[in-house]
Amino acid sequence: MDGITQLIATAYTSAVHGDVDAACDALDAIGFSTDARQMYGVCCAFAEAGTRAVQLLDPAGFDPAKGEMLGLSEITPGAAEANPHTAWAMRFFVAHANRDPEMTNALYATALQAGPQQFSDSVSALLLVVASLGRSVVQARRPS
Repeated sequence: MDGITQLIATAYTSAVHGDVDAACDALDAIGFSTDARQMYGVCCAFAEAGTRAVQLLDPAGFDPAKGEMLGLSEITPGAAEANPHTAWAMRFFVAHANRDPEMTNALYATALQAGPQQFSDSVSALLLVVASLGRSVVQARRPS
């Protein structure tokens, strides 16, 4: 495993298991070790981990190859405006899960153009979103 791949794995598994400090340290190291093109790959890796978690939680669920797709619903009106970084993370995750590279590229470009702090917050939110799915897999697989 190369250094960035190891950092991605560390960030994700740390976030899944609630080790916020280790997840933040790994995410910081990723940010300092990558350029914008590589960071897009990092975001896709996080989104792929979330996609795999959804497939493990619901093996009979969606299949983009069959035209099936994940969707988003805003349950609480105004939630997306109240937390734009999480909204971005959810949109990026869903676009990636649905195998929509044009949308993932467009969303990534939007986050990148928003500035360093907003970009960092959006990537952090993506990690949190997919880690919550991973945590659900861990909990579902625990013996009763």
